[in-house]
Amino acid sequence: MTVVIFYRGSWCGHCREHLVGLARDINAFRAVGVEIAAISADDFVGANDMCVDTGGVIDIFSDPSSTSIQQLGLADRDEKVDHIIAKPAVFIVDNDGIVQYRYVSRSAADRPTSALLALAAESLAPAVGKDIQPR
Repeated sequence: MTVVIFYRGSWCGHCREHLVGLARDINAFRAVGVEIAAISADDFVGANDMCVDTGGVIDIFSDPSSTSIQQLGLADRDEKVDHIIAKPAVFIVDNDGIVQYRYVSRSAADRPTSALLALAAESLAPAVGKDIQPR
């Protein structure tokens, strides 16, 4: 299972704070078999900056043409940049590629917390190695 974060860009303070927080809490996600990936319209330099800031524990992807951002209906604009950026959004995708959780933010500062995402991921994670008893 993967938590996929769409973020505005490395220049966005809210985005940076959110991703650094997720990176800090990476063990809570990995404990339930969940990895985190993040995508923005940043060029290679911006994506690399975010990779460094998150300690390399989050897979950072660059979509400078905004193709995936537009295909998912996440296209947005900001006066700080001259290209299409992503609305902040979070998807939790299971191992079959099915989106199990979707959140599209209303503003740059509107993000689900690490604790909420870890809880959602844990509740969606397959019961690998667990004995499930019927009630």
